[in-house]
Amino acid sequence: MVVLSLGIIIWVSTLRECGGGAADVCGLFLFPSVLAFLFGLLVSIFAAIFTLVGAGRHKDWVSFTLVLAAELLGLGLCAYLLQVGGQLTNYPPYTTFGFGAIALILLCIPLAPLLQQWLRDRRWARYAALTSLVVAPLIVTLLVAPPWVASGGGAYREPVMQVTTDDAPADCAHGQYPPIVIKNAGGSTLYWTAHDDSGDGVRIVPTSGALGPGEQQTVLVSGVFTPSADDRGILITITQHTASDPTGDYGDTFAGWICANAP
Repeated sequence: MVVLSLGIIIWVSTLRECGGGAADVCGLFLFPSVLAFLFGLLVSIFAAIFTLVGAGRHKDWVSFTLVLAAELLGLGLCAYLLQVGGQLTNYPPYTTFGFGAIALILLCIPLAPLLQQWLRDRRWARYAALTSLVVAPLIVTLLVAPPWVASGGGAYREPVMQVTTDDAPADCAHGQYPPIVIKNAGGSTLYWTAHDDSGDGVRIVPTSGALGPGEQQTVLVSGVFTPSADDRGILITITQHTASDPTGDYGDTFAGWICANAP
């Protein structure tokens, strides 16, 4: 249990601190923490197996059922929390307490056989303690990542930017270009900006915006552009941002056209 706890603490601390750190330095600390975590988890599972065998020999089927339930729930709920992490990136309870919830649930795995042995002569105290190890992870999971939010709560999912336009050649000589449609196919607000490097004669309206889930925005491009052998068309860059970092680049999508009068 001590090894598992240390592995979890170092693992989570490394992931939090290395968000923008050097990959080699982060890997140096992350690798031993993962080994410690896996070793502690393996020892805990073996301890649980021996505990289940002992409970079965003494025909203590209540303890057998509770220990087995605590072990299976612990592993299953941790897998669930890790799986839904990508769907709840904007859900405050998960973003704030997600790592802590996973760590606490994992600690219930070695704690179940420990309490079984520690309270082997106190039947009702043993039953109460083991029951708490079954109920507590369920409550924590429901508070941090409720299934009805993870499965149907699209409002907490990442925004997904989709950009569409007509690929036909544009009438650059008269400043006529197909409209660009930006759509948010994700589950949270999409922030975007648009710009071009074609020169001062090309105008974009609007140059930025925010779209809720399912919303779309039409962007109009105008202005005369004279193509050349090296620059035969218009290229618009549409950049996705977040509310907390409106100047950060979280992915570029390009829309453009070849001018009909290009050489």
